Amino acid sequence: MIELKYRNPLSVWQTTRARGGFSQSVWENISKGYDSFWNFASLDPGNNTEVSFWHDKWIPGRVLATSYPRVAAAAADPEAKISDLASHNGESVIWSLNLNFVLRGGAESERLDLIHLLSSLEMIDKACRPCRLIWNPDMNGNFSVSSCYKMLMQEEV
Repeated sequence: MIELKYRNPLSVWQTTRARGGFSQSVWENISKGYDSFWNFASLDPGNNTEVSFWHDKWIPGRVLATSYPRVAAAAADPEAKISDLASHNGESVIWSLNLNFVLRGGAESERLDLIHLLSSLEMIDKACRPCRLIWNPDMNGNFSVSSCYKMLMQEEV
């Protein structure tokens, strides 16, 4: 949340280790819940300039580098933002994956699956809107501590 809100790497917010009997910093404990948190959250990419195409969870339920590893491995720019690979043509989006080499066999099938997924997305040109966090358990996408607590408790069961 801090990283998204202030656009700084999380490492800027990490505290140093405490001395004495207290062996872990507060931020180390908070960061342990990072993966669990993202099981229930995704990103609305907004103007697409801040969200990583391959590594951020901007399509609910998936990170593209994990879902399409062979295509991601062929990417010319593994750190590309959505805006680097998508261009708006009226109401449609043209995707250019910019791969380093031609894919064959299963990797080509994986690429076609990705293209199909991308073409099914409703990508509205949101030139003036920044990226925002979507909390999937809430129908309006709004985060609350109580809903996060409920989701984490369900995950432990």
